[in-house]
Amino acid sequence: MNFFVFDFSSLDFEEVEYLLQCSLSSLCCHLSDWPSLLCECQEPKAVRYCLVMILYLARKQGDRLLPDQTVFSSVVALLQSVQEESNCVIPCSVLRSALYLMAVTQERSLNLVGAHLNCIIKALSSCQNFSSLYSHHPALLHFIWRYPELAEKFGALVLELWFTKKLQTDAMKSTADVQETDETIESQTHQQQDEELDLQTLEMLSLMEKYPNVVLTLLDMVVSREAPLAEHVLDVLK
Repeated sequence: MNFFVFDFSSLDFEEVEYLLQCSLSSLCCHLSDWPSLLCECQEPKAVRYCLVMILYLARKQGDRLLPDQTVFSSVVALLQSVQEESNCVIPCSVLRSALYLMAVTQERSLNLVGAHLNCIIKALSSCQNFSSLYSHHPALLHFIWRYPELAEKFGALVLELWFTKKLQTDAMKSTADVQETDETIESQTHQQQDEELDLQTLEMLSLMEKYPNVVLTLLDMVVSREAPLAEHVLDVLK
């Protein structure tokens, strides 16, 4: 899964560092108390945001500090409670972390309905640039397209970001291949990797099979987007 890596920008690092420095000392409690803290309106927002960041960073390292169902419901409850408390804008790094956590824990959790789904749409819409919330992970694709309401608003954006990231990955791979020695290149000619669909394309095919409306959106991208991206989309549709 090396393709699906996300790094914070320099501005995000500053934001995350500030949240952790301000709130880590307040988290002197047992891990089992974290879900209630996330949902507790009496707790300072910075403390709850800090918990989201810790859960996100741990999950990126492969550590499940809490059960998926607990993480999912707690993060959704946090987004809803913050919106009910005030009209404050949730920091971008926290929103990105929350979106990632919901995406990777959705499969073992109940589907979103009604007010919970509306609050997530409202939270994501509060960010002017959706790309700043994007994490290059197949779970995010499936999470957005799982719900028609989310797909209608963010489906095309997340597909475009997926292909844009894939183009960047392919370009980096091509550059690395050019730098390899002739001996290494010759040894690779007997491998099947060039004949097989790459992992990211397989994920897209899986998404298309599960959600047919993805195909219509991809066709629209071919017509309306710039040439390099359109060519890449066509390769998947063939």
